[in-house]
Amino acid sequence: MNGADLIESAYSADRYTEESKVTKTEMATILMKSYHVPFTVTFVKQGGEERTLRGLLIEPEPVMGRSKVEDLDITGSKQSRFRLVDHRSLISLIVGGKKYILKG
Repeated sequence: MNGADLIESAYSADRYTEESKVTKTEMATILMKSYHVPFTVTFVKQGGEERTLRGLLIEPEPVMGRSKVEDLDITGSKQSRFRLVDHRSLISLIVGGKKYILKG
């Protein structure tokens, strides 16, 4: 594999070529299956603030639960980068070159 092939086959956390509208359940399921792949997720935090996070999936919970993710934009120990993403408050998800937007 040369440099150009590697770049074309690599996944980016925030680059995408396709966009589709999905339900909240579909988006949560896609997130829960995104092991070892960087992603960007936008969701509403507990206080009502919208948050965008670039991360890696660490541990998913059931479909309408919360997933433990590693925030790739934070420096420091791995433990200090863990965050929870609530599946019920998902707005959009970019993973595997596709952007998923909540139907609405």
